[in-house]
Amino acid sequence: MADYAGQMGYSLPTPLAAVTFADNDKSSTWAAKEIAVMQRAGISKGRDGNRFDPQENATRAEASAMLRRFIEVVIDPATANGWAKNDSGHLLCFQGGKALAGWREIGGYSAYRLERSICGKMGTGA
Repeated sequence: MADYAGQMGYSLPTPLAAVTFADNDKSSTWAAKEIAVMQRAGISKGRDGNRFDPQENATRAEASAMLRRFIEVVIDPATANGWAKNDSGHLLCFQGGKALAGWREIGGYSAYRLERSICGKMGTGA
C-alpha cells in the first residue's frame, strides 16, 4: 500500500511513534520498511500481544479495516491519532502520535492503557 500511495502521488504521514512488534524477526527483510511506514501512518495496527503476525494471512475483516484506514489517512492524515482499533478489534489510544500509558482523559472519556496492545475505554458520565 505504501508503494501504491507513492505511485499515485500521495505521501503517507507518519504521526505515530514507531513500534517494534514482538515478532519483527519473522518479517521479511524487504518488507520491514513498508511495515514500519504502514504502522506509523496508522494503517496497520498489529494484533493483540504487540504482534504483527507477518507469516499469517489477514482475515477479510483485517484487510478491509486496513483498506478503510488507508483511505482515511490519505484523505485526512489526522485520523491516525485518537481512538483506534487494532487488527484484533481491541481499542488503542493515541495522543500526539504516541500510545497512552496509564489513565488519560480524551474527548470526555477516561482511558487506561491495560497493556501494550489493549486500551480500556470508560465513559465519564457525559
